[in-house]
Amino acid sequence: MYNVPVTCMKQPLENDYMITISDEFMQQMLATTRKYCVVILKVGPKRNEDGVEKIIWEHVRRNFALRAEGMLSIVCPISDGSDVTGVGIFNAGSMNINGVTGKMSLVSNTGTIGATQSSLTGDSTIKTNAGSINFTGTIGTTGTYDFETNAGSIDMTLTGNPNFHLNATTDAGSINTSFPVNVNRNTAGATANGDVGTSPQATLTLKTNAGSINLNKD
Repeated sequence: MYNVPVTCMKQPLENDYMITISDEFMQQMLATTRKYCVVILKVGPKRNEDGVEKIIWEHVRRNFALRAEGMLSIVCPISDGSDVTGVGIFNAGSMNINGVTGKMSLVSNTGTIGATQSSLTGDSTIKTNAGSINFTGTIGTTGTYDFETNAGSIDMTLTGNPNFHLNATTDAGSINTSFPVNVNRNTAGATANGDVGTSPQATLTLKTNAGSINLNKD
């Protein structure tokens, strides 16, 4: 309970009264705010294939497990006919995703983001303001895949036979890769650009302001 006085407005709003929030109440509430990560789930190209409902059912089971462990605060489906199928709100901190197939959008203000045994099949974004990014899996032969952090390393291991154009940049750190692309090093950082595989090619962007980038083939 908050022992902060509140008063009611004198003008009705839809047959009710809206509470006026005092400065003291706002200050007390703002002091208790927490950071969260928002995950946006999108439809993948295999959504209508046979057997997909069983896969979705297991994803729902994992959501219940994440909820029970206190990692996933809110998860809600979206059925408005768009390519967004759901939104999850995670407690800030490390976020680990396993076995996801389709498009992915993971954005965190603080904390490491990890995605393992994942298959990205469309435009995807994984970003954190302060933390590392770890990814193991595959990317599609088309689309744009962005992995960015302001402060932290990016470690990516691609399986299969990927085809992509690479744009990698670190302002302070090194770039190491087992793929045949040119790495240009400067005083503090490095860049790497090049084509891997044959056309069609996806566009893979790896960017960190402070940290190393490791891109390898499994």
